[in-house]
Amino acid sequence: MELPKSGFLPTVFSALLRPVLWQLDRHSLPKYSGELNIAGLKHPVDVRWDQYAIPHVSAANEHDLFLVQGYLHAQERLWQMELSRRFLSGRMAEIFGDFALPWKELSVQFRGRSSAEFDYFVRLLGIRDAAAASLSQLAQPEQLRLAAYSAGVNAYIERCGKKLPWEFRLLRHQPEPWRPTDTLTINKGLAFLLSTALYTRLN
Repeated sequence: MELPKSGFLPTVFSALLRPVLWQLDRHSLPKYSGELNIAGLKHPVDVRWDQYAIPHVSAANEHDLFLVQGYLHAQERLWQMELSRRFLSGRMAEIFGDFALPWKELSVQFRGRSSAEFDYFVRLLGIRDAAAASLSQLAQPEQLRLAAYSAGVNAYIERCGKKLPWEFRLLRHQPEPWRPTDTLTINKGLAFLLSTALYTRLN
């Protein structure tokens, strides 16, 4: 029987690397049991995970519900959230430097371009500007939900302190506080990237 070409060595490397990453991440690992005191909560909130690792949140009010949702998202995906808001804001080169783009994975239009030039291109698209403009147009309840969610994300960042997930420490990168505009930037960016006309209209 022929083994998959994805291979034995990557599997072994992953198995060896996993305990090292766990050791580096032990202070920032998600918490699934016990109690946490999160600044900003008005009432106790109950979080339970089902057999599919999906959290179910029971809160007495919307503020606490969205605050805890932000905290849960951050403890599971802070690095992904950080990359998403930077990518869609045209700020990737700030942490990775200026390097040649892997244009084959993007578009032939980016052949010979650098990451700083790609950031400039993303800024020209105005995704972040559109998010900032739409924030002021939202009804107050929506703004309050976004603010509560941001407070939850920031509560996790503050709990980690200098012991953030290993990706941040490897790059010596401290994330900026999460803002409502960041959430809207990702929302609008995903809508833009999922557009079926994206690549034809950019040519």
